[in-house]
Amino acid sequence: MGLLDSILGNMMGAGGASMQGRGGATSPIVKALMMLLAAKAFQHYRSGSQGGSMGGGLGDILGGLGGLLGGLLGGANAGGGALGGLFDQFRQNGYGDHVDSWVSPGQNRRIAPDELSQALGPGTLDELEQQTGLPRQQLLSELSQELPDAVDQFTPDGRLPTEQEVSGRWV
Repeated sequence: MGLLDSILGNMMGAGGASMQGRGGATSPIVKALMMLLAAKAFQHYRSGSQGGSMGGGLGDILGGLGGLLGGLLGGANAGGGALGGLFDQFRQNGYGDHVDSWVSPGQNRRIAPDELSQALGPGTLDELEQQTGLPRQQLLSELSQELPDAVDQFTPDGRLPTEQEVSGRWV
């Protein structure tokens, strides 16, 4: 099972209402990472459907994604919220140029698994391992491939979206 499958499975197991997986309360940064990837998986799922509706099951869970993502922003216009915290962590660890390229229009700068490990730090990685059930190397390998595009898709206007924009985009 891959990273996106694991995250959607985690959401389905929690009924979409919580992300308190195997290790208890989840940090805002881990929630931001998981929700970015869930949003990417949701877009992939929607683009793969033949225009039909997603009734019940996965559709119900993913239908609530807008509210969950909106809650993660919590003051994004002021640079707050879990997503702002994630970006701050990258900047503090010397990878702000990567995040800036993902948010701004244009080409996304790729990040190697070892760079991602340094940017996130051991505590965040430990928590992601617990939440996803994936071994660290697989997690870093897949996350380094998925995260730049997930951030890019979530910030199409070159900035963090407002809660209203998120609700309109994901509901």
